[in-house]
Amino acid sequence: MTLYKYIEKNPEYFREYNKMYYQNNVEYYKAYAKKYNKNNADKIKEYKSQKMTCECGKTFNITNKIQHQKTKIHEKLIEKLNNINIV
Repeated sequence: MTLYKYIEKNPEYFREYNKMYYQNNVEYYKAYAKKYNKNNADKIKEYKSQKMTCECGKTFNITNKIQHQKTKIHEKLIEKLNNINIV
């Protein structure tokens, strides 16, 4: 039996194992994230400042995509576009 099949057959065990592993190594993960963010500050800043144009026509930062898609303005514009395409 391969490892992947074993994991598929025992998802609860591995979910609990991963949770415990993270709890036992949380300081390592925090230090790693802090080091990564420090070393890649320029890339992160560049990514967060990217502009994106939605299919509804609005422009926003890429990090606000989900927030934008939940707005009533977006939903109304998409609904109008869908109605135009249907007719």
